[in-house]
Amino acid sequence: MHNALHRPSHTYIMMRWLALVAILTLATLPTIAAANCGSGLPASYDDIDAVMLKQDGCGGTIGSLTASRRPGWFAKSFECSAYWAFFWNNGRENVPTEYSQYNLKDSVGAYRLSVTIADARDVLRKDKFFSLSPPDGYITDTAQAVISVQRCAVTTRIRIFTGQGNAEPATARLFADLANLIRLSAKTKVSEIPKEFGLTGLFDPLP
Repeated sequence: MHNALHRPSHTYIMMRWLALVAILTLATLPTIAAANCGSGLPASYDDIDAVMLKQDGCGGTIGSLTASRRPGWFAKSFECSAYWAFFWNNGRENVPTEYSQYNLKDSVGAYRLSVTIADARDVLRKDKFFSLSPPDGYITDTAQAVISVQRCAVTTRIRIFTGQGNAEPATARLFADLANLIRLSAKTKVSEIPKEFGLTGLFDPLP
């Protein structure tokens, strides 16, 4: 007596194949990890929701944001220009990065950048943002740059006075790297007029 070989039905094979396809598809879909917020937990760069670099020029009073907005006055270089750039994700990873340039000749206006919050996180991670603790400065009436970082319900800011050449090396490197990320990115102009930062409810940049 011979046992008949059991052959899987066409329907069974098709169902197994569809299940395998579904598993492989789910494995390749992007996932959004929940933020690791809570007291006593280490700060994770992956939990950063928003990053902003704001600069009001460089040097003395002529580099201040008010003075540098005078009609016909232009900064000599990107490094001495007045601008802000805002990276955020709003719960997802495809939100455009905004950039407004106030006084760099032939570049004044509002833009969208090709770089994202993920790129900004990479810069902060590489330059160890959460480990920096630069000394405070007490220079008045001098242009400054401020990096604001929001993680969970905490906003952390680091400030330097621009054009002075006296920033702590590790801090200066962070500002230079984030500024270069902005400067070298592809830009799509959305307005000839610079845009004022409008999401003050998320965090209000220093004046």
